[in-house]
Order: sequence, then C-alpha cells, then structure tokens
Amino acid sequence: MGLIIPSIYLIRAQIFNKVNTVNDSFQKLEDEFKLSPKGFKDRVKDYF
Repeated sequence: MGLIIPSIYLIRAQIFNKVNTVNDSFQKLEDEFKLSPKGFKDRVKDYF
C-alpha cells in the first residue's frame, strides 16, 4: 500500500500536467488565429 498509492498519485500528476500543457498550447494557437489581419493590405504587410 505504501508503494502503490504514491506511485498512482505521481502517474496521475504527470498525466494532469501533460493535459494542461496541451490545452495551453491549443489556446495559444487559437489566440494567434484570432488576431488575423482584417484587410488585404494588412495581409500583404505580414508577408513583406
């Protein structure tokens, strides 16, 4: 019992950390796409 419960807790903590990291990176991608330029001139300025 002394070994099983702490190991389960550590595994759960690692999984929780990975899930939060993935959600955070998806949120950053969504924010990046939301800030897209409005007009044609702004799009051209982004590329040149």
